[in-house]
Amino acid sequence: MVPLLPGVGLGIALFSYDGKLCWGFNADYELVPDLRVFHDDVCAAFEELRRSAVARYMKSRTGPAEREIEVPVAEARPKPRRRKIAGGPSGGGEALAAQGSGS
Repeated sequence: MVPLLPGVGLGIALFSYDGKLCWGFNADYELVPDLRVFHDDVCAAFEELRRSAVARYMKSRTGPAEREIEVPVAEARPKPRRRKIAGGPSGGGEALAAQGSGS
């Protein structure tokens, strides 16, 4: 909570923590009755600033590709499935069997 001293109509706290920028607002209703409007305007202005900074950063970091690179796509292999087989001392068991054209 942002402390207010006598005669001060608006208190603003700004701090960063864990990669986030945090704001705190406190106002004397008699002096600043539209604190919600002020809050919304600050949020909108900060979002505009953030978008502009990100766009500028991305423009400086990205450029046209030097050359096109074709990436080969691997063929999909069928997943092994479990099937029960008879036999063995216990009378049964499980084994992996590959699905697909077999020999």
